Amino acid sequence: MRKGDETVLQPGMVFHMMPGLWLDNVGITITQSFAVSDTGYEPLTKTPRTLFVK
Repeated sequence: MRKGDETVLQPGMVFHMMPGLWLDNVGITITQSFAVSDTGYEPLTKTPRTLFVK
């Protein structure tokens, strides 16, 4: 999906989102699989959304 895309989201559709930031020598991606539901979305994983800083 990109700017200008006119795709209509419907219940039962499944997506794997992978937003990322890539620089010259380092990058980060965060992925999440989810299904479109009648009320919004349903994550397909049970992994807690916790930020770990080392």
